[in-house]
Amino acid sequence: MTGTKAPELGLFLACDSAFSGSRYTREVEMFTRKTVFVVGAGGSFEVNLPTGPALKSLISTKLKQNDHGFVSDDIREAVAELIATREGRTWEQYKDAARKVADAMPASLSIDNFLHSHSHDEVLVEMGKLAISACILEKEKTSKLGPASKKVIASAEQYWANTFCKILTESVQVNDRETLFDNVTIITFNYDRCIEYFVVEYLKTYFLLPNEEAHILARKLKVLHPYGQVGNLKWNPKRDYHSISFGSNVGAEQLVQCIDQIHTLTEQATEPEVIQDVHNAISSAERVVFLGFAFHDLNMQLLIPDAITSRKHIYGTAFGLSDKNVASIHGDVQRRMTHTNGGAPVFDMSERDIGCNQFLLDYWLPIFN
Repeated sequence: MTGTKAPELGLFLACDSAFSGSRYTREVEMFTRKTVFVVGAGGSFEVNLPTGPALKSLISTKLKQNDHGFVSDDIREAVAELIATREGRTWEQYKDAARKVADAMPASLSIDNFLHSHSHDEVLVEMGKLAISACILEKEKTSKLGPASKKVIASAEQYWANTFCKILTESVQVNDRETLFDNVTIITFNYDRCIEYFVVEYLKTYFLLPNEEAHILARKLKVLHPYGQVGNLKWNPKRDYHSISFGSNVGAEQLVQCIDQIHTLTEQATEPEVIQDVHNAISSAERVVFLGFAFHDLNMQLLIPDAITSRKHIYGTAFGLSDKNVASIHGDVQRRMTHTNGGAPVFDMSERDIGCNQFLLDYWLPIFN
């Protein structure tokens, strides 16, 4: 996903000349206007989490069966846990559901769309969510942020969240860090916890903070997961989700707990507070930044509130999108996000070969100032 444009060094060399003089003699609040980042699978791809198509393939593999049953130990053990805790469930029901999910992945736009279409089938939805959870947690462990990465920041230097944090902390002194995340909200359509985990590691590294102080500060950044997430990080409890440490080995009971912590499109009514927070953030934002987001209709329906209370400047990545799709997205976003009095938003999308991190390097001045 990372583009091949001007190297990062060039960005900050340019800063020296562009921001000479009084810029460095005063404190700078980077987000002077309410800004929302909307992050899709392309955002997590930069640390080796799967895109939508890759996740479908992983799910098909994860649900494979042979003459003895499920090939994957984690799925087999989790299904045994489900049968023990869900009255009336049988091995044959889950095996049949797993076959249906695996076979349907090549025919599905996404696993989310497939589970939405079959929301009436509780066993199939449980099986699909179980596979999602197993795949995402496994990929968190093997990602650039996982336990094999001895120095997380160095391993994930080309991750958009690193550039986001670097620009955000420009000219911010340690004693002024409490307002760092004022005026910014992140809405992520991903089930993983990469953003939250990385931000803590960044704060510890850059501000030289101990764990507890970094956790307290990171909790000030509002990160909303409208489709839920694969467990809480221990320092960041949300509602009644169970805690699962990032990159840890996950047992059958934890995998089963994840089923109730991630949500299909149909189940969004079960998280009204989160959806309301999403709508409030989008409605009041002056800037909205789409990163690695595919602009699928069902996601846009969930994202956009009925009332838009301010005119917006909108920026977004267009990685891999055709010119015709970009034109259609432009029209759709402007229609959905037009303010009654302020008019249609200003909407600027990047070239087709620009990933999330390179996009922030290219667009950081209009977005952050």
